[in-house]
Amino acid sequence: MSKVKYCTNCGNKINPGEKFCRKCGTPVSQLTDIPKPTIHTVEPLKPPEKEPIFSDREIKEVKIPDELYTQFGYRGELKSTKEGMEKLSVEVERIMGKIKSGEVDMADYTDEIKDLKGQFAELKEKKSGLESKIKPLPHEALVDEEGLWRERLQKLDSVKKEKNLSKEVYQKMKSEYEEKYANASKNRRDEIAKMELWKRKLEEEKTNMKEQLEVLETRYATGELSEANYTKELKKIKEGYDKKKLALSVLSEVLTEIK
Repeated sequence: MSKVKYCTNCGNKINPGEKFCRKCGTPVSQLTDIPKPTIHTVEPLKPPEKEPIFSDREIKEVKIPDELYTQFGYRGELKSTKEGMEKLSVEVERIMGKIKSGEVDMADYTDEIKDLKGQFAELKEKKSGLESKIKPLPHEALVDEEGLWRERLQKLDSVKKEKNLSKEVYQKMKSEYEEKYANASKNRRDEIAKMELWKRKLEEEKTNMKEQLEVLETRYATGELSEANYTKELKKIKEGYDKKKLALSVLSEVLTEIK
């Protein structure tokens, strides 16, 4: 079982398969199994990040791309699918434990175990399909780019010692890399600020749709709406509400991970 890794620069948790810290861009090769401070040869170039403040106009006018709604949906479904697989695995293990201990007879649970394994196989296939549909979110490529230039800046110091670079060449390349790193950092921060704006938009829309549901219920209760019209409108509003709720949940998790 692999140990959990943390960024030595900022202490952020590193997920399996990631090449760079999604918070500060430090390469995974620089990481250790426990978070601890480290001294880098490259001075931090990023200014402190502050919580963005958005005007009512910005929130009203921003539009979340349809493709992002789709990707948020895939990620939400994938999370639910994995949770379902985990529950089925736990249940099978629980039954097998009772069988091994002699508490129950295997013959009494053969059909149930077969059914649970069948459900697990279906979820596993669904998981594979969802994973093939998931595409990187815009900020992920920017985080990778930021980490790449940070790594090159760090390597430059090593190359300077190994190759005995002239002061002129070293300063020229350092200035070039610092500029590209600073630009990549700014682009990442700008994208995260945009995601924060999307989050505020979703929160506002979710609140508005909850109010729409309450109004609909009231109109039906007073007899203004027929049952057929009530059912039609209820389905429409709930579908939109569930879509925004899922997108908000996934977006909030993403922002929590990269902050």
